[in-house]
Amino acid sequence: MFPRIVSLLVIAVSIWPIPARALDLDPIPPDRPWLIFRAPDPGAGDALAYADQLKQVWTALPEALRPLAALEIPGPRTGAPGWSDRFLDVVNELQFGEVPAVVTITHSPATAAPLDELQKLFDQFAIVRAVRVSGLNFDEYPAFAPGAPMGVPAQAAWLASVIDLAAQYGRRVILELDGLEWLRLMANTRNQRVYDAMRAHPAVVIPMNSQRGPHNVAATSAILGLWLEGAAAQWGLASDSAWYADSGFIEPGKFGPKPDAAMPSALYRAMLLNGAMTGASVYRFARADDLWAGPQKQYWTDAIEPALRDLIDKGYIARKDLVKDKARVAYRLNAATSPTEFEANLADLDPIFHEGRMLQGAYGLELPGQVPELILNTGHFYWVPVLSPYATDEAMASFKEVVLPGALLNAAAWRERLEGQYKPDGEGRAFISRIGRAIFVMHTRENFYEEQPYALAAVPAAVRGVTARRGPQGTELNWPFREGDVFYRVYRRVLSSDRWEAVSGDLDAHTYLDAAPPDPAQTIAYGVTALTSETEPLQGTVNYGDYLVINAVESRIVEQAVFDPNTNATTSVPPPPPTESRPAAQTWWPEIDDLTGDQLAAAQAVVAQIESLDAAFRRGDAAAASAVYAPTYADANGWGADYVRAAYGLYFKLFRPGPVHRQIRAWDFAALTTEGRVSVRVYFRMTGQRRALDESGSAAAELALPPSPSGEVDFTFTKSGEQWLLTRTEPPLPHLEDFFPGAATTN
Repeated sequence: MFPRIVSLLVIAVSIWPIPARALDLDPIPPDRPWLIFRAPDPGAGDALAYADQLKQVWTALPEALRPLAALEIPGPRTGAPGWSDRFLDVVNELQFGEVPAVVTITHSPATAAPLDELQKLFDQFAIVRAVRVSGLNFDEYPAFAPGAPMGVPAQAAWLASVIDLAAQYGRRVILELDGLEWLRLMANTRNQRVYDAMRAHPAVVIPMNSQRGPHNVAATSAILGLWLEGAAAQWGLASDSAWYADSGFIEPGKFGPKPDAAMPSALYRAMLLNGAMTGASVYRFARADDLWAGPQKQYWTDAIEPALRDLIDKGYIARKDLVKDKARVAYRLNAATSPTEFEANLADLDPIFHEGRMLQGAYGLELPGQVPELILNTGHFYWVPVLSPYATDEAMASFKEVVLPGALLNAAAWRERLEGQYKPDGEGRAFISRIGRAIFVMHTRENFYEEQPYALAAVPAAVRGVTARRGPQGTELNWPFREGDVFYRVYRRVLSSDRWEAVSGDLDAHTYLDAAPPDPAQTIAYGVTALTSETEPLQGTVNYGDYLVINAVESRIVEQAVFDPNTNATTSVPPPPPTESRPAAQTWWPEIDDLTGDQLAAAQAVVAQIESLDAAFRRGDAAAASAVYAPTYADANGWGADYVRAAYGLYFKLFRPGPVHRQIRAWDFAALTTEGRVSVRVYFRMTGQRRALDESGSAAAELALPPSPSGEVDFTFTKSGEQWLLTRTEPPLPHLEDFFPGAATTN
């Protein structure tokens, strides 16, 4: 009972309201980033048992990370049924245990916490360091003047009030949005009240990209712009392994819907490096199962913890002044008072359902939509920040150039404009970008294998020729003197581990005695690095899962001195190259290399027709799309070619066509020689976005055809003269029932 009584006394002291004034908050520095870890879900168990579980999880977090971290828990309205009855008891126990917390106060407009509840939360619980807001949308355009109170959408008014309240209590607001919602928040004039609240309290709000869905690049660019223009003092990225399944990835080289597809661990590292190179100082991890106490903790062991240690220990998170210097060109959004006006921005920033001219030109996106971009295809132009319409003249003057929507008419014009402002940090197919202490070299393919070369003209020259000898005082290491070396560091590892641990501080001599080496029964290795002005070129290749950070001031370990139990003296040598099992290249379309003769010829013709249908759909060309269908076409419902033409025409009137996702699953040539007919099963999803119905709000719902869970279609093609034409699709494609339920079920 004693802990409970003390805890209640803590609450009693803390319920007195603080003065209604903003409390100062310092920005979160990059050398001490804030780490937010999702706690295990509460379930239906006892509140105190759950609180004990959270305290155990917290204690199990590596001690070095605890001062930088907090656990995220749901608020009363964002948890499972019955959670609100237990919430206060749980937070009370966390306060007694001094476990810092972040509370999610909404994941949809319907779950938004009332302001009086939020004030009570701040009054009573000092361990609630921040609240997290997610699931909001900002595409409402009420038919009132933008500055009028009734012209402010309810979500925007609530959020602005949350920011003001958090500022009074010296707490933070993590604002996490998906993809294009950041652009809508910034551009839609009805949301200016939110921007003004952010600008008034820049250290309070942490804009965060959720890294879910296909618009990661646009979202990161937008938050980067808010940071650089001064509307936020820090920003963050959420990492979530659900990104992989969201993207329609099954395994490298295979695409399609699979909700439980397991993301390769290395992609967590890519997510974190995207944040480091652009100055993010807050990192949220959305899945408790992927962390140190979860059932899928291989993500933590293999990728998350090593990457965090690199970013923090080696200072790889870029400072704001370095990001400002690196980002030489910015893009400024136009203010929008309607969905139609907003589309002027999307023409440059949405490559899925619009041209995406800026993103295509700056980053060279491949297969937008089918392959959502996580890693930029080139680092040549770094990242282009997207500024709000309210960016000050001073903020815009800090860039060499600020480009407005529509100023550059295509991707080629964007590339030409950017070329004049940037010099490459390296050469090769890989992503390469140097900023601060780090040179980032990353494989650019999100879901297939490909060896990508890279070449860097100058990196810190490695220390070679280390000699090592065991003696009665320990292990003595020596290495050659070099004029450009400032100091040295000695590292050690057990040979079976990939992790080097520093065993010395900064040394100005080129010798070191390890007086406490590990158990001599182990095989260990030593390596030496230098902070040096000596340089050397570096070249190599990266493949799927390779996301490298090369220190720009401290040399690499390229030789190791290895001691096994029988070694008394040794000289460093390069480690053996790792065994490479990844393919040097991978083809995902059309995958017909195993076919020969008549089957190959027929397959090539059919593939060409599928590609024609894809291109016609993307253009919104109903005549060209229906030309792939034979006059004798009939689907399972008996609808024919005229129906197809009319259905495509109606679809394009209602929906803006987007990308076609496609991959061949299986061929059937049984009727090729006897009937001139070929069947092929294809993962084939045609995507579209509903056009805005009026100017009072956006109707941006998306629709995929066919909407079946597998997304697979059996196409039957029959040769007619010199052409192969579609004579049947199963399920029917297109089918009015899919976008007008009940409109067309039988002929």
